[in-house]
Parts: sequence; C-alpha cells; structure tokens
Amino acid sequence: MPIKLHWFLFGALVCLSLALYGCPNPVDDDDDNDDASGDDDTGDDDTGDDDTGDDDTGDDDTGDDDTGDDDTSPVDADGDGWDESVDCDDNDASLNHDDADGDGSSTCDGDCDDGNSTVFPDAVEQCDGLDNDCDGTVDEDTGDDGDGDGYNACNGDCNDQDAWVYPGAPEICDGVDNDCDGAPGVDEVDNDGDGVLACDGDCDDNNASLFPGAPEICDGLDNDCSGAPDADEVDSDADTYMECEGDCNDASNAVYPGAQQLCDGFLDNDCDGTNDANESDDDGDGYTECGQDCDDADANVHPNHPELCNGID
Repeated sequence: MPIKLHWFLFGALVCLSLALYGCPNPVDDDDDNDDASGDDDTGDDDTGDDDTGDDDTGDDDTGDDDTGDDDTSPVDADGDGWDESVDCDDNDASLNHDDADGDGSSTCDGDCDDGNSTVFPDAVEQCDGLDNDCDGTVDEDTGDDGDGDGYNACNGDCNDQDAWVYPGAPEICDGVDNDCDGAPGVDEVDNDGDGVLACDGDCDDNNASLFPGAPEICDGLDNDCSGAPDADEVDSDADTYMECEGDCNDASNAVYPGAQQLCDGFLDNDCDGTNDANESDDDGDGYTECGQDCDDADANVHPNHPELCNGID
C-alpha cells in the first residue's frame, strides 16, 4: 500500500475515534499547502500561530471553584408540612407541630391523640376508656372508691370524696346533690338568703323575715315559724288594725287609731286613751250629755223621763 494512502487512512480513523474532541486536518505532507480534504491553503501563512492545546470542545469548565455557594433549601422529608429545620422528627409524618384538635398540644409536644381535645399531656383523667393524660395508662385514678360508699366516678359517684353522695343516696338537708341526679332537693335551697333552708324549718323560704327563731314583728306573719303569729298580730274585727298596731278594742270595728269619736259613752273610738267629756254619764241615769241628757248631774233629768211637778225639765 502506498505510504500516503496509509497515513490518510490512519488520520481518518483517528478523526473518527476522537470526534468528540475535534478532528485535525489530514496531514498535508507534500508541502504545497494543499490539504488532502481539498482545502487550498495557498498563500496562507500560519507561521507563528500555535494553537497547540486549544480545545474548547463542549466548553469544559473543570476547575471552576464555586466554594461558598450553597443553594440547598430545607427539606421536608416526611411531607408533613414542617421542614427539617423545625420538625421534631422529619422522618415521621405523624410527629409535627400541628394542633389538630385545638387542645394546645401537638404530637411534637407529646399529644397522643391529636384528634381528641380531651387527650393531651397532663389532662385530667376521665372515666371514658381513653388515656386522657397521655401517660400510657387508661382511666387511672377514676376507678377507686375514694370515700368508701361503694361507688366510684366510673359508675356515677358525682363526688367521690363524700360518702353521703352517690347514685340513689337519700337526699338529706345539706344543700348537696346527695343522689347525683344533678341538683339538691327542692327544699335544700335558701331562696330568700336568710341562712335557713326550707328543710331546716324555714316556714316561708321566699321571705327573709321568716325563719326559726326570728323576732316577731307586727306584720301578721309567723316570723319565728312557731306555727302562728302572736295573738296581738290578728285583726279580729276586720277594721284593718291589729292590737300590735294600736287597736285598743279589736272586738269593735268602730274602735281603732284615728277613728271618729262617736257618742257611745263607753268606747274610746280613736284609741287616744280617753272618752270625750260629754260622753260620760255622771248622774247614772243612762244618758250622756252628748246623748241629750240636759242635766247630767240629776238622775231625774234625762230624755223620756216623766215630767214631775217640780219646775224642772
């Protein structure tokens, strides 16, 4: 094979194998500046041009130093909406800072059921079959019978510190809901605020002046709850005045304080303590001056007396 052809083929193979890095022109070894590819370099003077090592194929920036450039963003590995910079466990989506039930605690805070607002760390344990305080134990401190009455909170004891209180207990006069029905007995309320309950003997729990031992006042009421008002608190003659109010004769409705004085001779109608002067029968003839006795010093002188022949009317 001619030597020129041999070198030409060799060059072509080199070009093919190094296609990614550029291919040098086939050797022009006849010194006529006529490239084998047909390029005519006649007159081209590349003297001094040294492109040795120039290879910009693919623009390789190997060696660029980007030290200090950090474009990494926080990662939310478990997809719970809280990235690794704040999530208490970014590998567990169930642990996050959401407070889904609004009880003030999240799963990151130890809420063992973030869908129930009665369940969170340090919650009061209830008789509900749940671990309310998230301590790993269910309904502890609710099953004991603290007062020894045979009932506990889980079976209806509404006050497990009082042995007189349990479901079905008899109501006693203490102002407490003994039978756990939601309210004390109707007679265990002090409606008038006098300090005495109806079950304690308050005979009118709507009047604060009535209770056992209260002082009797002149009002016609049984203030001391003895069973009846005092005797002088009765208006026997229905003249609207009682003896304790100054009625000096509660058997006559014509006698009471301020009544009109009548000529009845023996009644102190206005209860001022005296009869009028002309209401007395000084001579004892049964007639008073206001009753037309024209001489109350002479018993023989009075209306309807027979006339005597004595010159006197």
